[in-house]
Amino acid sequence: MHPDVQALRDFYYRSALGRAARGALRDQVLRFWPEAQGLNVGGYGFAVPVLRPYLAQARRVMALMPAPQGVMRWPAGMPNVSVLAEEMLWPVETGHLDRLVVMHGLETCTNVTADYGVAVIGTSDQGSQTLYDIDLRRPLVLLMGREETGLSKGIAARCDELVKLPMKGTVSSLNVSVATGVCLYEILRQRR
Repeated sequence: MHPDVQALRDFYYRSALGRAARGALRDQVLRFWPEAQGLNVGGYGFAVPVLRPYLAQARRVMALMPAPQGVMRWPAGMPNVSVLAEEMLWPVETGHLDRLVVMHGLETCTNVTADYGVAVIGTSDQGSQTLYDIDLRRPLVLLMGREETGLSKGIAARCDELVKLPMKGTVSSLNVSVATGVCLYEILRQRR
């Protein structure tokens, strides 16, 4: 079962943990893509928590919300830029998005991204390689699991590769916002 738009909104905008996660994720995305002046920026799934900084500088911002998840008006107090979108029928032409954030978008997908040359990389303590052992310069989707349970079996089965974050000492795992930051930093490091 995947969360609907109301549950995601309540988490990211109405809970202390969600607001902290929203800030941490937004900071990491801004580190990865600090500049969007004149670009078309999109989010698929429930990516609105990290899209707000781009509203002022991007040429266009679109929040594409999958039909099974539902849609909400966003951003509050500004003209709506969110739209209900079928997985394979987006209201934007191919090649017209300069930046795309996928966040809570794969839970509802039925098609495989490999058909489009995009690797699906999941983080898991069951990974056969570490994050530092794989090529992160290729087009990819990075999947992060829940802090308590990790990726669901269904989502993990959709991954092309499962990678683990090497841990030293007595710490067995990182919280998801820190783990996401580590992963995004390594992607950025390899792409420089």
